[in-house]
Amino acid sequence: MAETKKKYYDELNIFRALIIIWVVIGHSFDAGNDFLGLLHAYAYTFHMKAFILLSGLLFAKKIKALTSFREGARLIGDRFLRLMVPYFFYTGVSIVLKLFLDDYANNKLSLGVVINSLVGVSNPNGGLWFLYALFVLNIFAVLLFKLPALAGFILTLALHIVHIKTGVFSSIPLLTYITYYGVFFYGGMVLSDYYGAVSVSMNEFFRRSPVISGAASVIYLPVAFFVSVVAVKVIKGNSLLTLLIPVLNITVYYCLSVFINSLVKAKKPFMTIGNYGMDIYLIGYYVQITLRVLLKSMLGLPYLVYSLSMCIFGLLLPIPISKYIVRKFRITRALMLGDYKKHENKEVKQDVKEA
Repeated sequence: MAETKKKYYDELNIFRALIIIWVVIGHSFDAGNDFLGLLHAYAYTFHMKAFILLSGLLFAKKIKALTSFREGARLIGDRFLRLMVPYFFYTGVSIVLKLFLDDYANNKLSLGVVINSLVGVSNPNGGLWFLYALFVLNIFAVLLFKLPALAGFILTLALHIVHIKTGVFSSIPLLTYITYYGVFFYGGMVLSDYYGAVSVSMNEFFRRSPVISGAASVIYLPVAFFVSVVAVKVIKGNSLLTLLIPVLNITVYYCLSVFINSLVKAKKPFMTIGNYGMDIYLIGYYVQITLRVLLKSMLGLPYLVYSLSMCIFGLLLPIPISKYIVRKFRITRALMLGDYKKHENKEVKQDVKEA
C-alpha cells in the first residue's frame, strides 16, 4: 500500500468533541416532551451520522492508497483489530454484567444474545452498533476501492432511495448500515478530495471575521435545534429529512468547530475531549449505566439528578480512566480501544484518528 502523508486538522478534532458531547446527552436523557426529552430527540437526529461522515472523510486516504485486493485484505484485518476487537470485548463485558445485574437493566438479555451480537443485532451494549456498522462500511469501501468516491456515494444513495420506497432492507441490518449510513460515509469520502482547500478557506474566513462568523455560528444553533425537533415531532415519515436534517446540523457544528479553533484558549478543552472521543464513547456507557443503577434503581433519586449526573460524569470520567488506566497498558489499549501501536501513554495533540 502506498504511503500517504498524514495531515491533522484541529477543527475536525473539535468537531468530534462537539459531537461526542451530543452522544453523551443522547445517552443520558429519556425520550419525552420536556426540554431534556427534546435534547434527547435532537441528539439522535444527527450525532451518529456526523461520526460516520467524519470516519469516511478520514478513511478515504487509506482507500486512495490501495493498489490491490491483497492490500485491501490487510486493511480489513487492521480495521477488524481497531473496531471489532473492542466490539467483542465490550459485548462480553456487557453480557457478564447483565447476567448479574439484569434486574436493573432497561434492556434485558435476549435468548439469542450471542448470535444477535455476531450479526450486529440487539447487542447488550446498544452503543456498539456503531463499531459494527463502521466495520461493514469499511469492508464495503475496500471491495469497491477501484470506484471513485462519488460513484460510491451515488450507489449508496440509490440503494437508500430503493429502501425508502420498498423497505426491502429493513430486516437485514448489514444492508441497512450500507444503504443509509453509507450515504454519510461516502459523503465524507467525497468531501476528503476537497477538504484541504475547505479547511484553509474556512479557517481564514473565521480568522478575518471572528465576530461575524462566530455570531452566525451561535445564532444558527437554536435554528438547527428548532428545525430538527419539529421535523422529528411533527413531520414524521418524511424520509428526505432523514438525510437533510443531519446535513444541516453537521454544517452548523462544523462551522462552530472552526470558530472554536480560532479561539486559542477556548479550544484546549475541546481538543482534549476530541482526543478521547473513542474512549468517551466506549467507556462512558459503563459510567452512565453505573450511575443509573446506583442513583435511580438503588437510591431512587429524582430523574433530573441522576440524568444530569450521567451526562456530566459520562463525559468527564472516561478521560482520566482512559489516560491513567486504559491507555497506560498495551493489553487494555488493544482490547478496549483497538490500539495496537507500541507507544507510551501520551496524549496525542492535533491527532484526528479514525473512529
